[in-house]
Amino acid sequence: MKAGFAMFPQGNVAGESTALDDRDRMPRELGLAQLAGDLGFDSFWVTEHHFGDYNLAPAPLTVLAYVAGRFPSMQLGSMVVVLPWNDPLRIIEQAVILDYLSEGRLLLGIGKGEALREFRAFGMDLDEGRQRFDANMDLILEALETGVLRRAGEAEITIRPTPRASFRDRILMAAGSPQSLARAADAGLPLLRIILRTWDEVGAQTATHRERYVAAVGSEPPPCVLLTFAYCDRDPGRARELGVRYARAYRESAIAHYGLAGGEDDLRAFGETQIWGTPDEIVDKCEYAARTIGTDHIVFAFRYAGVPYDHAEASLRLFASDVMPRLQRLAVVS
Repeated sequence: MKAGFAMFPQGNVAGESTALDDRDRMPRELGLAQLAGDLGFDSFWVTEHHFGDYNLAPAPLTVLAYVAGRFPSMQLGSMVVVLPWNDPLRIIEQAVILDYLSEGRLLLGIGKGEALREFRAFGMDLDEGRQRFDANMDLILEALETGVLRRAGEAEITIRPTPRASFRDRILMAAGSPQSLARAADAGLPLLRIILRTWDEVGAQTATHRERYVAAVGSEPPPCVLLTFAYCDRDPGRARELGVRYARAYRESAIAHYGLAGGEDDLRAFGETQIWGTPDEIVDKCEYAARTIGTDHIVFAFRYAGVPYDHAEASLRLFASDVMPRLQRLAVVS
């Protein structure tokens, strides 16, 4: 199993005791990124969000180019590039260049975005965003495979430099709704998933995707990549208390950002299902995830919501010393 590190630079959200200026926060986030590379994580992931405290990550491929140069053995993942907010030609060109810089280590995660406030800032509504996602995804998939961008009614554009290699199985889609799962499967795209409510629910989603993928592609899909909000501590009581507290705080920030209904049941379920605990408990949860969800690559966010930076560093170091080597030896049967 692969263990990934997620850079999740949230600003001053609920649960954080001390407000920080961005000029103080970003060096701390980059310090944790440096530490994750030094400690030997298999992959590095970063999100795309704009215009607010929810996530200070407006340029994921720029961040990944930085990581590619600093850590030449880490895989690089976007979680995700939001297609409606970006011109498809620029995504294609940046992905191709980053794939050359990293010598094929790029995993291009894509998604459609869901936050109305971000869509409004880009001058569109959610319906237009969904239409742009469908159109842009088809253009990007074809161009990264063929080296040619073909827009209806326009002259073909040859991508230069030519893509260095096929992106098959290296473009992943964030999907959870029945429509998105079907779209990903029909396009032959593996899944990016987060555990929202229950492990069984995510397992059912990946099973639905797998069945449709096999029908569309004629082979089994690669295992999904799973994101979790983690907390690692040797004391089981403290691990549970803080793991649940900060996971709930993150979920509250997501509810506010996306305008979700939320509620106590939602917060409780989210807090309980993230992968926090002692090193032994985390290994057990990861083994369970491999069996029930079908994953061989779990990405861990250690600094999010109100987690103090010193706590995040301690959690990260303990995970790297007592959990990660065991996960990397874990044989996963898909």
